[in-house]
Amino acid sequence: MGLNKGKRNKKTHGKCRRCGEKAYHLQKGQCASCGFGKTKKRNDFNTAKPRKE
Repeated sequence: MGLNKGKRNKKTHGKCRRCGEKAYHLQKGQCASCGFGKTKKRNDFNTAKPRKE
């Protein structure tokens, strides 16, 4: 009942041309870090603390 870990032989992520991170998904053609492959840059909303009012 284990997972098939023998089929992990392909590279999913390569080096991104925009940010240089190894987060460019080769099949999607999109970077998981900066969003290269789309027109707008990816910005992470989870980094800032929520405002208390």
